Amino acid sequence: MIGFVVATGFLYLLSRSNYLLFHSLVEHASVIVFMSMFLLVWNARDYLQSAFLLQIGLASLPVAILDWTHSMAYHGMTVFGPVGRDLATSLWVQARFLQATSILVAVVAHSLRSRPVRPGGYLFFWMALGALGMGLSYAGFFPVCFDEQSGLTRFKIGAELFICAEFLAALAILRRNRSEFDPELLACETAFLVAAVLSEASFCLYFDVYGVFNAAGHIFKAAACFLLYRAIVTIGLRRPYALLFREIKAREEALQRTLEGILPICSSCKKIRDDEGDWKPLESYIQSRTNAEFSHGICPDCMERLYPGLGRKD
Repeated sequence: MIGFVVATGFLYLLSRSNYLLFHSLVEHASVIVFMSMFLLVWNARDYLQSAFLLQIGLASLPVAILDWTHSMAYHGMTVFGPVGRDLATSLWVQARFLQATSILVAVVAHSLRSRPVRPGGYLFFWMALGALGMGLSYAGFFPVCFDEQSGLTRFKIGAELFICAEFLAALAILRRNRSEFDPELLACETAFLVAAVLSEASFCLYFDVYGVFNAAGHIFKAAACFLLYRAIVTIGLRRPYALLFREIKAREEALQRTLEGILPICSSCKKIRDDEGDWKPLESYIQSRTNAEFSHGICPDCMERLYPGLGRKD
């Protein structure tokens, strides 16, 4: 927490003294995070059993490209020559839309237990979507996001609100299925989504691309990228099973569930006493602790006792 406060204070002071340096620092840090995610997922693509990490990781490549292009096209930078404020703003909207959509698709696919297709197909789709948006911006066909006279356009504000809705929907689905995720990963992903929503909300309020709300939005983005790095890259490298092999590990743990020790069983009704002191029917006790299922029938001895003569063969 102290480190976060110190980093936030440093970034804010830097934004007030040299905004272009502040902006470039935040954007290039986010590019590093997204590229790290892409490389991690791409090199582990043959082992992934879920589309969740594939969607987020592979979409990170076009997001990184859009973020880098956004930083180079920002007002005051001369990499692409004299450009207005609208180009960088439109590239920002495209990058955040791509990121939010990929996360929402990922959590929905995970909740539906969708089987992953070839990673190349995912990568082609997200790259094509990013290239389409960038091409429309440079060709002048993308809707205007920042007007030099009036500031943010209705399209820009509406797009930011839509992106916020995507992040919130992903957060709701993630929390609903929280038992399926590693606890540390879940906490980081939750905090990331909250920070992302705050970042997008800040970008609905600024009038100057060097203003306070713009700076606040980038600071929240920096926090979100750190949390995403913590969730995907750090956990993925230090504890790979938490992300890449969690499903396999869960299956192995289920197969290893066995009944051990002395079981207190009633000599009359055959109920078993559990750890809470409750007496459970034999079938329910075994089913709750193993993967076994029961198919009921009747043995010859019970058939003769309950239905004398019915089971006899003449």
